[in-house]
Amino acid sequence: MQTYLAHLILLALVTGFVYSLLAIGINFVLNVVKIINWSMGEFYLLGGYVQYYVITLLLGPSLWWIAVPISMGTIAGVGAVYQRFVMKPMYSEGGEQKEEFATIITIITSIIIVNSLAMIFGAVYHAPPSYLGRIEFFGFTFDGNKIIALFSTIVIIALFFAGTKYTWTGKGLRACAQNRVAAKSAGIDVRKYDQIAFAIGVALAAGAGALLATVFPLTAQSGKISTMKGFQIIVIGGIGSILGGLVGGILLALFETTMSIVLESAYRDIYGFILMLIILLIRPQGLFGEIHREA
Repeated sequence: MQTYLAHLILLALVTGFVYSLLAIGINFVLNVVKIINWSMGEFYLLGGYVQYYVITLLLGPSLWWIAVPISMGTIAGVGAVYQRFVMKPMYSEGGEQKEEFATIITIITSIIIVNSLAMIFGAVYHAPPSYLGRIEFFGFTFDGNKIIALFSTIVIIALFFAGTKYTWTGKGLRACAQNRVAAKSAGIDVRKYDQIAFAIGVALAAGAGALLATVFPLTAQSGKISTMKGFQIIVIGGIGSILGGLVGGILLALFETTMSIVLESAYRDIYGFILMLIILLIRPQGLFGEIHREA
């Protein structure tokens, strides 16, 4: 029984931290670019597929630690190009209506990616070969892939926070997030930072997909589930809160795991919506969100 609980707790931590990457990416793009990217789950999925092919065709499972940054970098490049040629025209005049159009474009992108992947891969599951066998940890034997996913996610999140706090690019991104007009007045190229922020956001989602590819095999529909989890997390943690994305992911995974043990694991996805509803009733702005009042 103790071993079973330990495995469930590990799975909860792994999924919580990794899905937090996705949620942080969503919130980061929202803070800087001021749009909600509804296609983030599909970028998660693309990151998983890039990881799969890099591992199976080029590097092999022992070099997974090289494949993950390759996957993130590849999708970051795709995201930068996508933002430049698809999203940027929506902001050519800077009006609010343009931002609404940009959000709709991400929904269309999600549909296109899902259907394209379904046409290419069908219903076949894809998962890279195991990176690491079973290992003993704190007296228990665990799946090494989950341990890798957990600690790799912690490293990526730490690098993200350090980069946004201590680098010049990070400071520029924070300035754009706080006040775009003031940042532009200070000489910051806001549109360039939009592109950087979008690339970083989708790279985080791709990292989540790459790290979970061995834990949850990929299908064309995996992106929808990931998007749903991501938005559950940002509502729980607080829309726009980066810290809320991290805490919300862990809380969601632990709640789903606990309810699966107590009740029925088949309804795991429903438990996330129950937690989201509870949080909205108690604290509508989320755990770390702020209430915005119109003057």
